[in-house]
Amino acid sequence: MELEFLYSGDFGDIVIGNLVNYSTFCRACGEACVECRAGWSYADRIVAAVRLPPPESLPHFLDDPASFILDLTPADVLIAMNVHADVLLSLPKALEDLGIPALIAPAESPRELPVGVRQQLREECEMHDIEYAFPKPFCALDPEDPAISRFKTIRRFVEEFKIGKPKLQIAVENEVISGVTVLRSAPCGSTWFVARKITGLRTPSADAAFHDDTVRALFDAISKAHHSYPCTASMELDKELEDTILHKAGYLIREAVLEALGVKMQNALDASARSN
Repeated sequence: MELEFLYSGDFGDIVIGNLVNYSTFCRACGEACVECRAGWSYADRIVAAVRLPPPESLPHFLDDPASFILDLTPADVLIAMNVHADVLLSLPKALEDLGIPALIAPAESPRELPVGVRQQLREECEMHDIEYAFPKPFCALDPEDPAISRFKTIRRFVEEFKIGKPKLQIAVENEVISGVTVLRSAPCGSTWFVARKITGLRTPSADAAFHDDTVRALFDAISKAHHSYPCTASMELDKELEDTILHKAGYLIREAVLEALGVKMQNALDASARSN
């Protein structure tokens, strides 16, 4: 499977860097690096990365949005990040012409993909028979979500590149986290960072409450690591989520840790959300 990127801003560089996995990308452990990310790279799967001017530097309405996508080339999936709305809406027809079957357009801030643009883009994709996913944030891309699972190309993308909604496998010895395997990372790579920072912490019991010391210590460590990476999602209130997109990303990695530990999630997650 081959990927192509159309983007502006630093987030696109981070996602590409995570997939390329160049030697200096992760600095979670400093001099004590255990090379947990060693041995893989998807650099040979990225056929193009087209960087555009940020939307705010362009006119509100573009006379010729198609002129911004002349450098696109055939691939299996196009990932469009922080792209002007007029350019986004010109993509489905262009993808159909190029034989690109799937579009992923994540939103990391409330200004990206507002409801009206998202609905128009969905309609255009359906008109041109293009698979689509508009996760908010990118790490909310869940292959088990019915809205996504019906799309075989996007499902295959998540499976092959192991990015999307975080998924972990956690080894425990004597009630202490002894190792964490990243089965699926947030697209920015933060899941690897969190995995290293929670190793060595005590594990909560399966029915632990939020006020338990082990749960609070675990959530504090996850939150600190998630912010320190740092998460690139916006801290601006998103009216659709009734929260910030950064908080949504934080809840997703907490859920992944609790699920891997077999902790009953809902009470702890609800209490965690109320504490933010």
